[in-house]
This record gives sequence, structure tokens and C-alpha cells, in this order.
Amino acid sequence: MQKSIFSLLLSFFLVFSIVPAFAQTTNSTVQDFVTLQQQKNENSGPLSYAVFYITESDKCSDAEYASLKFYQVITQEYLALYKVQSDLQDSLCIPEKSYQQYFSGLSTYTLPIVVSDNTVGQKLVQQGFYGMYEITGTGTQAIYVCSCDTQIESWAGAWVLSHELSHFALRYFGEPDTIAINWVHYIQALVNQCQNGDFSKVCPQYSTSVTAPSGNLIPMMVVYGQGPSSDLPKNAPQSEASMIMSNITPVSNPSCQNGQICVLPGDYVTYKITTDAGNQTVRFDFVNPTDNKNIAVKTTVIQNGTNASESDTLDLSKSLFTRPSGQISNFMYILPTPLKLNNAYHEESIQFNIYQRNVMSGQNNNQTNSILVQVDKDTGILIQLVVFNAVNTNGKVSISQTSYKLLDTNKINSSNVVNASTSIPPWIKQNAKLWSDGSISNNQFAQGIQYMMQQGILISQTNTRTNNVPTIPTWVKNDAKYWSEDFLSDDEFVKSIQYLITNGIIHV
Repeated sequence: MQKSIFSLLLSFFLVFSIVPAFAQTTNSTVQDFVTLQQQKNENSGPLSYAVFYITESDKCSDAEYASLKFYQVITQEYLALYKVQSDLQDSLCIPEKSYQQYFSGLSTYTLPIVVSDNTVGQKLVQQGFYGMYEITGTGTQAIYVCSCDTQIESWAGAWVLSHELSHFALRYFGEPDTIAINWVHYIQALVNQCQNGDFSKVCPQYSTSVTAPSGNLIPMMVVYGQGPSSDLPKNAPQSEASMIMSNITPVSNPSCQNGQICVLPGDYVTYKITTDAGNQTVRFDFVNPTDNKNIAVKTTVIQNGTNASESDTLDLSKSLFTRPSGQISNFMYILPTPLKLNNAYHEESIQFNIYQRNVMSGQNNNQTNSILVQVDKDTGILIQLVVFNAVNTNGKVSISQTSYKLLDTNKINSSNVVNASTSIPPWIKQNAKLWSDGSISNNQFAQGIQYMMQQGILISQTNTRTNNVPTIPTWVKNDAKYWSEDFLSDDEFVKSIQYLITNGIIHV
């Protein structure tokens, strides 16, 4: 899995479920539909709609803004093909952690459209009526599109959007279900037959195209009245295409089990893998648990600037990783907890990012190779694995190295090294109180920080980030005040001060 970039598989974006058969002919003709379009546009104002991108991050990346723009433009163009007079009200990127608060304050749009990756979609979307999905916790139904393949101009995402917009537009103009539902499914079934499993194939007879912001033509579902007749053949094939949310049913209250890998929905780990052939980054996002023994995983690999993802499954009790192809391998990045390691391992303290952590470390050396392993004691997460191999070819020895280094995870967010002989003296608490109300300067307060560094309470940072914050955030001084009044723990206060040091806001 970690040896090469994953091939981009579009097949998992679509699932197909059989719907009931229908009558041989529809209740409306194409000419009737054109009349309905004219009457609707004459008797009502433009359709108000909005496009939102919900991101896992605290703010949108440039790529996510570009994706938002892509879906905004193709929505506008596709609605125009249906001759829907429309008015874009909003086009915004919203952090996942605050989407409920944001949506609760929005005015009601006739057509909200929500875009996210599959990880976010797993948490936010519940099945609704054809094409419309309830966004969890908002009471709002929207067209939802999973931009699952990480491509800014996603053909798969655009096709799913056109499928759902076709449902909406035909209902918007008052067409019966034999058109608004069955005709759309009929076209989708014809496309499925045409593609025959090759989801990158374009079937011109069932497709139209719109122009993306880049100028590229993007294939989307043919508009009603421009493709196959509304007089559907008897027993016409039917299939619904929708974003795959997962083929597993999540448990309502997943929890970590003793003797298993401990990960929950929303957890992630990211590694840098270095070999003689080059470097790559691999990230595992843990998504939906089937039960307390298995969980779906989104695996993303970046190599040479190319990004590819796939959906995998992890057996938490057996540490087995199953890929879409059915290939099974051992998952070495997180071990079951509590750890059960032999006496070749010993406990030591290391620094991971800004945190001091207790790890179990083991090393083995012989004439041909050397292996170093470090595993976080509490979480079972692999911190580092380094392997050296010596190869003797006709008397010439060459050394190869492979390393796996943990870059980031949400599961390690504090120090777990306890120094029982060190405590924060009362005078630092008094300084914190005086500093919080402006009675002493930053330099005077820094003397207390210097002391905590010397005692190992705070960790010295040799590579601090550039200070983009001109002043000390209010919340840090509030934390100092609350700590001095015993409303905040020592650990929480230390994290606040560590933030100032790490970001170069205060220098010691």
C-alpha cells in the first residue's frame, strides 16, 4: 500500500439500487415541459440558491476555494441549460466544526447545495427524498455532492450534481415522478450500460457539457428534452446513482475496546515515508465504524505533488487492513492498547511536536541491518520506524534506508511525561495574575517561563513558527487569570504558554 501511489478509482463514487418498474409512457411530453418552463419563468421570480463547501480544516485551502468555485459555476451553467432563472445568493466555505451554527443563521434558500469530501459527508448527511439530503443537526435539506476524488474539476462530482439537479429541476417545473424520477434513473441506467464499469468514459448520447472556470468542458447528464425520448420503453432499466456514503452501517456509540486499536471517527494519523527511491506522505482518516471491531478508513497518499485516495477497512482487533481490491495487509501504524511488547523494548521520553511523550523504544542491530522502533505508550501510535540494510555486492557494501515518521495526529495533543519532583511555584501564579491584568510586562512574565523551561515544565522550541500575531491573544491572558484563581489546571495553563512560544509571540 505504501510503496506506490494509488490508482484513482472512480467506481466507488456511485452505487446503484433497483427502483420499482413504471408505466410504458409518461404523463407529459417534451413540448408540455417547454410550456411549463415558460409559465414558471413568467409567473415567478428567479430561483434563489447557494453553494457551500464544508471543510475539515479550520479554514479553506486554496484548492477547496477552487473546488467551491468549480461547483458554483457548473451549477449556474447546468441550471441555465434547464432554462431555470436563478440567482446565486451565497458561495461560502464553512469549517465543519461550526457549520451547524452557521446554517442556523442563514435565510432559507430554495436550493442549498453542499459540497464536501467523503470524510465530512459521512458525518453530515442523512438520506432524504430523491436528490435531497438532510444535513445533520440543521433541519435543512440540500443537494449534497461528495467531491471524493480530490480533483478540483471532479468529473464524478459534476455528474452526481447534474443527476441531482435534474431531479430538482424537473420537480421544480411540476413534472410527475414518471419524469422527475424515472426518466433521470433511466438515463443513468443507460450511462451505466454504456460505461460498463469504466466511469471515466463519456457517453455523448446521454451527456451534455458545461464549461469549468479553467475553460475545460465537463460532462454532465443530458437535459430532459434533449436526449432520449420521454416515451420510455417498456421495462426500461432503472438505477439510482448517488454518492457512496459507505456500504456499512455505523454503530451509534463507537468506543475503544481493550486489546484493540483505539481509533474513533474523526481520528487521523499522517506519516512521512522516506526511501532511497523518494518520499511520500500518507494520511489515514478513520471514518465509519461498522461495529466496535471494524472501521472504514480514507487513505490518502501524496507523492511528487500527486494526490490520490481510496476507501479501506481496518479490523481493529486483528490489525488487518483491507483495500478495495481485497488485498489484506498488517496495519503497523497503530498497535492495540494496552501495549503488549517483549523485553526488547524499554520506556523513554522523547519530544513529538511540542509535546513530551513516554514511548516504548526498541532497537535491533546485526551484520546486515539495523532497526529502530518507537511507539507511543498511551495511544499505541508508531512514532518512528527506521530500517538500515547493508548489501554486499562483490565486496562493495551499499546502505539503504527506509523510515516512517509520524508528522501529525489529533490523538496526541498533550504531554504525558510526569516529573513528580517538579511543581509550579506559587510566585509564578502570582506573576500570571499580575500579567493578566497588565500590572507587569511581558519581559517580567517571561522570567517565570524561563524558570519553567529550566525545570522541564515547558519544552524549548528551536524551530518556532513565524509570528503572524502582533499581540498576545486575549484568551491566553484570560487563561493566566483563570489559572491564578485555580479555575484552570496546570496542564491547560502550560498549553497556553507553549502556544506563545511555539508561534514566536513571546521570546524567552
